[in-house]
Amino acid sequence: MHFIFWQKNLSIHQSAFLRELAIHEQVTLVVKEEFNPARRSQGWHRPDFGLSRIMVGPSDQEIQNLITNDSEAIHVFSGFFGVSMIAFAYKQVFVLRYTAFFFLEPFDVKGIKGKLRYLKYSNFIRKHRSKIKGLLVTGEKAKKLYQKCGMPANKVFSWGYFTEVFGEKAVERNNLKVCQILYVGTINRNKNIIPLVKLVKGLNNFFGKFLIIGGGPLKEELKELIKDENKIEYFGNVSNQLVKKYLCEVDLLILPSKYDGWGAVVNEALQAGTPVIASENCGAESLLDGEIRGEVFSFSGKNNLEVVLKKWLGKGKVSIEHRKAIQEWSQKNISGEAAAGYFVEIVEYLEGRRVERPVAPWILNG
Repeated sequence: MHFIFWQKNLSIHQSAFLRELAIHEQVTLVVKEEFNPARRSQGWHRPDFGLSRIMVGPSDQEIQNLITNDSEAIHVFSGFFGVSMIAFAYKQVFVLRYTAFFFLEPFDVKGIKGKLRYLKYSNFIRKHRSKIKGLLVTGEKAKKLYQKCGMPANKVFSWGYFTEVFGEKAVERNNLKVCQILYVGTINRNKNIIPLVKLVKGLNNFFGKFLIIGGGPLKEELKELIKDENKIEYFGNVSNQLVKKYLCEVDLLILPSKYDGWGAVVNEALQAGTPVIASENCGAESLLDGEIRGEVFSFSGKNNLEVVLKKWLGKGKVSIEHRKAIQEWSQKNISGEAAAGYFVEIVEYLEGRRVERPVAPWILNG
């Protein structure tokens, strides 16, 4: 099969999946641009896509030629809106009635803007659903959302982002007696980092170090908030390789976002053998089991962030056996190889070549 993926940028959250897929299938990746400046400042680099053919910034004519030269190709578009190149391409595919899939994150439905987004997505789906083979959506809540927008349930599948396997294995850190915790992400209101820091400041006796990585509009407010805290360290933006190093050294990652379409740093933490606390509004919450790999907190009710954080800090350091169990689960269920196999199963199912509906491996083996 020939798969043509249409995306905005080259992404370190797509490379493991596409590289594995390209071992067995023909893969073309078309992107509008290599990177945007924000990603470069976050330490991103050009990933290894293996045997995938990559096209950067093609002209309209090149796009049309790519589409019309292979009527059997399966096209996979990242998003309905926001990238003109992707919209131009799927309009050509729709007209020709070629096979079209979409990768989608959930969208915020709160407030007037949320209602308008809901109408926008619903109108698009109702207009084009007969031309859409399937939706691959991040997080379990997104499945319900897009079904509510009018997409038939049998065409909506769980999806996620998939990060590179770590080259190093986590090791026991005998010199550390108490937990180290880590936050990686943008320093802004949506990521909820300021309330998290205020909470952690009141838990001084429960942890050894709290490391914060990322840049953003609230970094000066953050610096002021922690200026007298010797247990909290802020690093700003660092390379992805350095993020991976810290993930192997800490005992807990916290992703407290008010909203996150997925949250790929959760994958990276689990691949490092590190448990995660994430909010109920992060797509990657579906990777957490409440026991071994981490837990989801809610913004209302008894299972709030303070309760969950105290619980996991109370567990103490993560043992090497615990880390190995998380890493083994990750390799089996959220690696590029696992994602590629699941993706092919979805395609075969929707084309009638597979009887049993595929289930995401992280759900099946959750």
